[in-house]
Amino acid sequence: MNKKFIVLFFVITLNLFNVSYSQQPEFGDILLKDFSNKPYSPDPGADAIVLSDIAIAGMGYDGSDVFVEMERDIRIKIVNSDGFGYADIIIPFRDDEKITKYRASTFNLKNGEKTETPVTKEAFIIEKTGESRQSLKFSFPDVHEGSIIEYTYRMRLGSYSKFILVPWRFQREIPVALSSLTIEYPESFVYKYALSGNLTNVRSESARGNKRFLNDYVQTNILRWTADDVPAFKAEPYIIGRNDLVSKITFELARVEFPEISKQEITPSYNNLTEELMKRSDFGTPLETNLKSLTKTIVGNEEDNRKKLLLIHRYITSKIMWDGEQDFLASAPLRTILQKGKGNSADINILLIAMARAAGLSAEPVILSTRSNGSLNVLSALITQFNYVVARINIEGEYYLVDATNPLSPFNELPFDCLNKTGWLCGKVKSDFVELTNKETNSLYQSITMFPEKDGTIVGEIENIYKGYLASDLRKQIRLESEDGYYDLVKSNNPEAQISEYVLGGVKDIGSEAKESYNFKIIKGSHLAQNELIIKPYHLNTSVYNPFYMSERKFPVDFGCPQLESFTMSLTIPEGYSLDMKPENASFTLGKDGGSFKFTCELTGNIINISSLFKIDRIAFAVSEYKDIQNFYQKVQQKQSEYIVLKKN
Repeated sequence: MNKKFIVLFFVITLNLFNVSYSQQPEFGDILLKDFSNKPYSPDPGADAIVLSDIAIAGMGYDGSDVFVEMERDIRIKIVNSDGFGYADIIIPFRDDEKITKYRASTFNLKNGEKTETPVTKEAFIIEKTGESRQSLKFSFPDVHEGSIIEYTYRMRLGSYSKFILVPWRFQREIPVALSSLTIEYPESFVYKYALSGNLTNVRSESARGNKRFLNDYVQTNILRWTADDVPAFKAEPYIIGRNDLVSKITFELARVEFPEISKQEITPSYNNLTEELMKRSDFGTPLETNLKSLTKTIVGNEEDNRKKLLLIHRYITSKIMWDGEQDFLASAPLRTILQKGKGNSADINILLIAMARAAGLSAEPVILSTRSNGSLNVLSALITQFNYVVARINIEGEYYLVDATNPLSPFNELPFDCLNKTGWLCGKVKSDFVELTNKETNSLYQSITMFPEKDGTIVGEIENIYKGYLASDLRKQIRLESEDGYYDLVKSNNPEAQISEYVLGGVKDIGSEAKESYNFKIIKGSHLAQNELIIKPYHLNTSVYNPFYMSERKFPVDFGCPQLESFTMSLTIPEGYSLDMKPENASFTLGKDGGSFKFTCELTGNIINISSLFKIDRIAFAVSEYKDIQNFYQKVQQKQSEYIVLKKN
């Protein structure tokens, strides 16, 4: 913002726009009918219900900065003992925010009268939860089935709040009977806002305000969004991100207009987004950091560009620890990050870009919104929607999207959370949307040799080869559990088998596939029935898991990346037996291009060879295609549950 704008902004907002908090409900003004044990008709099985969640917000100025202040009152009814957990409250806030006037009480109905048990002052605990984050924590006393808990607080939001106001979620994990946000701001400020999720129960109202200030009046906008009977958010397998699906509203300051004085654009369009970001001290400036001396010590005299990238990636992943914070803006100068050896995702990946450029590589930033953060709005360049940045590096005409936050992933594998359709390339010559993928996959190859014995015992060998994210996940699990701990986990996941000769391979070579192999023995692995051995080929967690067991689906299915499971088995028929029955060959597809499954079972001499290939080729499926997915998985599982029958000669 220019100086003229800042001064004008501060003057007109001084001691202004304090929305009347009298609109908030009276604390403890709970009606006896609210204690009724009559089931909540929109969701009779709910463990708890948000009776009301009401917030009112307005702007203020403290002499040095503009902020938004919000007062919020929340009432929750605890229906049964499974809802007791909702009486433990955590309110997160940043270091530049301030929470005050907090109060909480439990209300019960005893002998037909309402009783109140306040949360004591000592029970409120403010705890540091991160480098710049804190939380107010407390638990309600005297909570029983039928209790109503209420808490209220006032929060002064940080300086960023003038740009995004109060992001608001109408929906929770439990049903919400009433959710309401009222916000007032000067009409000179023009905000973009976006409603998302299932908004059938959300309604809006608007009004104009007229505030007197220093013998003059200033016009304000008063906006209210209200939702009744908001259903509980129920997560489903393979959704792109909860934040994309819950009913919510978000804001962003677009521009400031003072009639006959000034007009300043605040939010850029995609046409000038890159130009605006390059002016920022936390984005464009660190990208230009001169790191040639350090980079030279890392790449040496290496001339192969791909090897240069590998050396730089290996250096950063081994020297700079990711602090778990996702961001597309650097938190400090790159030299400070190098000294600390720790930073957020932007610190690490902007460092990667700067070092790649110092090595003579073509490297540019791609900003994005992660899956957990929500989809990117490709029509409106809302700065607040971005929360991550990766590097796009061109090596001899082949482009790689590179992330250096995870030392257990290869350079050309994006974090799964980054596989969110499209990102924005901030190019020196051209900026544009780019697809967020390096052709990442989830791939598992299983090979089993099986020797059934006449007493029903089955012995054999198994080898699993993991590629893509499955390999990275295996490495992460081994890092957490150790190799011995992971071996114990394999045994616990296969309690019917005696496992021995366990071997891991490729775990330390980040760019390779990961392998595991072991011998197994299963007592009563086959079923003895008179003169028959009945064998299920898909032992040892080898069958495809079906997550689509629910009869209906509310949200689209998004696998994130292609899936592949290859299975081969060689079963030797024991002496004195012959094949009596085997599964028939089969092949079927998921829609036109969604996926496929191919199964073959053939007899060659005394050996039965089974092979199957399960593939999900298309990543995203509409809700209308859910039945197709469900039927596909059911057919796969049905095929994998068929038996081989060996008959005694």
